[in-house]
Amino acid sequence: MFVEDLRSPKILEIARRITQEYKLCNHCLGRIFARIGHGMTNYDRGKIIREALSQEEVPIKDCELCNGMFSEENLMRYAKMIIEKTQEIEFYSFLIGSRFDSEVLMKEEEILNKTGSMYAESIKMEFNRELGKLVSKLTGKKGKVKRPDLTIIVDTRFDYLEIIIAPVYIYGRYKKLVRGIPQSKWLCPYCDGVGCEKCNYRGTLYETSVQELIGDVALELFKGEGHRLHAMGREDIDARMLGNGRPFILEIIRPKRRNVDLKALEEKINARANGKIEVRLIRYATYDDVLRIKSYNPRKRYRAVVVFEKFVPKEDLIKALETLNGAEIKQWTPLRVLHRRGNLLRRRKIYEARLIEYKGHEAIIELYTDGGTYIKELVNGDMGRTTPNLSDLLRVQANVKELDVIEVDWRD
Repeated sequence: MFVEDLRSPKILEIARRITQEYKLCNHCLGRIFARIGHGMTNYDRGKIIREALSQEEVPIKDCELCNGMFSEENLMRYAKMIIEKTQEIEFYSFLIGSRFDSEVLMKEEEILNKTGSMYAESIKMEFNRELGKLVSKLTGKKGKVKRPDLTIIVDTRFDYLEIIIAPVYIYGRYKKLVRGIPQSKWLCPYCDGVGCEKCNYRGTLYETSVQELIGDVALELFKGEGHRLHAMGREDIDARMLGNGRPFILEIIRPKRRNVDLKALEEKINARANGKIEVRLIRYATYDDVLRIKSYNPRKRYRAVVVFEKFVPKEDLIKALETLNGAEIKQWTPLRVLHRRGNLLRRRKIYEARLIEYKGHEAIIELYTDGGTYIKELVNGDMGRTTPNLSDLLRVQANVKELDVIEVDWRD
């Protein structure tokens, strides 16, 4: 705030000059000096200045800047519009925004160019604040600037409201108990999700996904319009996700409900999934949590069934795994995903490689690695694009028959 007094000669001279040229209500006059004084409204500032200048008040309806926008009747009319428009939406906090006719904004700029704008605030800022105070009083909801549940844009040009509903975020972990299910919903490339003969009119390449098994149930309870799954990495379609589960955040788009019992939702998801997946919903989350989930690449533990083109002595396999134990590997982007990802060289560390079960032509091995390690290529070599690799160390071609993620190293 500025230290000048509203009754100082400097301020009164500015006010006298501007009131001689423009008919301004107390709101619009006071707003020119909005940064002077504490604990008062712009209307109060305008009234103090009028009294100091011995001027009569200009009725709000006659104000040539706001045209009556700040009258009690007008603010109440907008407040009632907001209450009616949001009565079926559950929310606890809101933010008011506004759009004004360009002529009003140009007139405001014209006035401020003549008075200087160092003390002023915009007409939109005052309108948003005064309307927000009224809505808060009538509804008991809290005005909030940062990430409110609702953002309400009042278009004063057409008396139209735009309601922006903030997403709901839920943090949890999922296990994928069967193979052949993708993590995310894959739209059919032939119809782009509309539904066609190629996709049996589902609109998707696969019958379901982890995202749909979780999100579709949540959508019903939150009465939302869509969902997104933000997971900490992803497993291949033919791999299972077991152990402690993969951390994820489910985003519900435009939910009309915000407070759902997560335990009840968890039980409903698991029941409807019918053994395909299993989820544990831990808490409500925020967008900041999404950023953390997406940016972190934790170590993971895998269990793989590996088959060999010919018999491999047990001692040779143990020796090869010991060589990988603690090794840093170099991996170029695998050939199988090169069509959708850049050809990059990645360096990853193998913290543990051990034999679980041995069958001569087949074995079960466990690997604990940096996040982002391509396990199939660590085993098969990917035509020399991963080095070192198990196949080269054995001098026998090895391939992953089955792959499971059994641990994601992350604390909830």
